[in-house]
Amino acid sequence: SSSLGEKLASLEKTLSGKVFGQDAAINGIAYTLRRSEAGLGDTQKPYASFIFAGPRGVGKRTLAAALSEVAYNGSLLTIAGSELEGEAAEAKLLGAPSGFKDAEKGGRLTEFVRLHPASAVLVRGADERGDTALGIFGEILANGCIRDGKGKLVGLPDKFVSSYSYNGYRGRKKR
Repeated sequence: SSSLGEKLASLEKTLSGKVFGQDAAINGIAYTLRRSEAGLGDTQKPYASFIFAGPRGVGKRTLAAALSEVAYNGSLLTIAGSELEGEAAEAKLLGAPSGFKDAEKGGRLTEFVRLHPASAVLVRGADERGDTALGIFGEILANGCIRDGKGKLVGLPDKFVSSYSYNGYRGRKKR
């Protein structure tokens, strides 16, 4: 098993073999991850965060999955946009407060993070799902941690968090 530093040394080559036509994104990701691995980032916050935007079929999800495979041996939590909707979204992700139904289960995000210290989180369409989702992931990126439904602090310093969106893509103008 190679160390993360060894994997990052050849990250561009590895990812380019799995994701085609995204060289600029791959180079930027590799640079960011190597900088974090060298200790030049905030060690209390996620290793890196990325937002991949573009039309369907260009490799946004494939790139996140390939990156988690290389850096974290495939330890990837994918959160669908539908999980971020409605009043129960926060309880689904962080866990229900004590005394509520299913409080002992914990949240999908917080339990995954606890069980997989070095892992990746991919959020599909958070920008389209309202303030709750943006608030949760904004807090994670700003503070490097979040409180679960019971108030216990859950840190995410050895993670990378990525999201992808179809927003922000303008498409090519026809001539």
